[in-house]
Amino acid sequence: MAEPENLQVLMALYPTEDGARATLDTIKKLQRQDILDLIDAATLVKTADGKVKVDEVNLPHAKSGGIKGAVLGGVIGIIFPPSILAGALVGAGLGAGTGAIRHHVKLPDEFTEAANELQPGTSALIAVMQDKVVDTFVKGLEGYTKLAQSTLDADAAAALSAEVEAS
Repeated sequence: MAEPENLQVLMALYPTEDGARATLDTIKKLQRQDILDLIDAATLVKTADGKVKVDEVNLPHAKSGGIKGAVLGGVIGIIFPPSILAGALVGAGLGAGTGAIRHHVKLPDEFTEAANELQPGTSALIAVMQDKVVDTFVKGLEGYTKLAQSTLDADAAAALSAEVEAS
C-alpha cells in the first residue's frame, strides 16, 4: 500500500452560474491529457431559493485512492449546512464521508466565509488534489472572485481512507 500523501482542498467562487462549470470543463481536458490529476472536483450553484445544488461531479481518470467522493462529499457537507444542500450529493460520499471527515478535518474559516458569499446565480468549484498538483491547478484558475485553500494532512487522509473502506 502506498504511503498516504497530503491533500489540498480548494474552493473558488465565480460571479456566474456557469463560471465554475467552465473551469471544470478545462480541468477535464487537462485530466484527459495527463497534465493535471485531481482526486475529485464538483461545481455547485446557488439557486434562487437559496439552496446549493451540486451541478457536476465527474472527472475522467480521477484517482481515488479509496477516498473519492467521501472526501469531496464530506468537505461539501462541512462547508454547507445540510439544510441548504439540494438533492442527492456526491453519491454516498456525503452520508458516510461527512461523519468521517468531521473527525479528521477542520477547515479554515475562509471556507465558511466563501460559502456565505455564494449568492443566487453564482457558482463555486471545490477540488481535492494531491499537494504536487496544487500550483499547476491554481495557475490555471481564471475568473474567480474568491479562493480558499487548506491542507488535509497525510495522517488525516489515511485515517479517513481507512474509515471509508471500513464502512
